[in-house]
Amino acid sequence: MPPADGLSTTIAEIRGWHRQRCFAMEQRKRMNLALGAFLRMVLGWRLDLPEKERKEIAAQAQALLDGGERGEWADVIAATELAREPFDDIEARALKGMSRLASQLPVWAGFGASIRGFGPASLAVIVAEAGDLSNYANPGKLWKRMGLAVMGDVRQGGLAKGASKEAWIEHGYSPQRRSRMWNIGDALIKSNRDGEYRTLYLARKEYELARDPEMKPIKAHRRAQRYMEKRLLKNLWQAWRRAMAPTEPMYGLPAAPPSPQGAPQAKVEVQPNTVVPAATSSADEAERSAETCVPPVGRLPSALSQEAA
Repeated sequence: MPPADGLSTTIAEIRGWHRQRCFAMEQRKRMNLALGAFLRMVLGWRLDLPEKERKEIAAQAQALLDGGERGEWADVIAATELAREPFDDIEARALKGMSRLASQLPVWAGFGASIRGFGPASLAVIVAEAGDLSNYANPGKLWKRMGLAVMGDVRQGGLAKGASKEAWIEHGYSPQRRSRMWNIGDALIKSNRDGEYRTLYLARKEYELARDPEMKPIKAHRRAQRYMEKRLLKNLWQAWRRAMAPTEPMYGLPAAPPSPQGAPQAKVEVQPNTVVPAATSSADEAERSAETCVPPVGRLPSALSQEAA
């Protein structure tokens, strides 16, 4: 990859690696699905069989894929695994390239590096899917990009089957993008331990269950994970803007007037609002964040340029 000479170039390189990685992942998935379908077919799977028999045949096919006695199908399985290896290598190389570039973004050292379970690869995926976060006027717009917004009373992707084409266009929902953000949230739940985000997830899950005792635990889990992912994106958005303009006053506050004697005024530091009280619902939080639009800030040289200097 060519050396980056600015933030926009670094983001473009991250996106280039991300496209390679996604392509390799899709190719590997296609081969896995085709092999699984072939094995089920030769083992006698048919749509008209009773569900119990279909499940038994599917389990036999999975056992072959997991390394069981492959018998006469050993060559077919081995050939598929061999054909998959180049794509495994491409995916690993692309992930390494994405992570290297993301760890050089200013926001990594000031925000991402301190979060257990949130590695450079997670940051790289968000940047690859969303681009320059300073282009988003508020966190609500970033949530929509990543498939987490609540529009009216409907979450993105939750429209009824009979919804119009216009409604789906307005929602702008990408299942692939949502899936990638879900994976980031899942990693946080499993690896953040007693950190801020797993603690937030557990508190929100308890709140959901207390609010609706009839709610199934899996639904409470999903709602709590969405809530945690939205908080992560909000905090990342705030940290990105601070990293982009660390010496500028917060918007909406007047700058100190010049001294009549010409002497420099003492700086008044304004602490950014990094923590926002939990909203009573995802919709409330989205509406509150959408009320504040912040103009884009200027660019700083990328971390690569800073290292070269």
